[in-house]
Amino acid sequence: MKQVKKLSFAFAVTTALILSGCGKDAKTSGTADKPLRVVTDAAYAPFEYLDNGKIVGFDVDFTNAVAKEAGVKIKIVNTGWDPLFAEIG
Repeated sequence: MKQVKKLSFAFAVTTALILSGCGKDAKTSGTADKPLRVVTDAAYAPFEYLDNGKIVGFDVDFTNAVAKEAGVKIKIVNTGWDPLFAEIG
């Protein structure tokens, strides 16, 4: 039983150490000034739609709020439905 506890503890510590090394600080990654590109198909009001050439709606407001809270700059781009999946990769 003690051996199982020791192995579980060792596994948890190893996993924590590996995962802590996976992240990058935005200041050191070189992408702090480059905005993240968010693509959408702005044809589904009230979630996202075009209003005088500007993308507006609930999803846009929500995405902007999350980006502001995370301290990330974003750029929302309207694409069609078919090219949307090509933009994900």
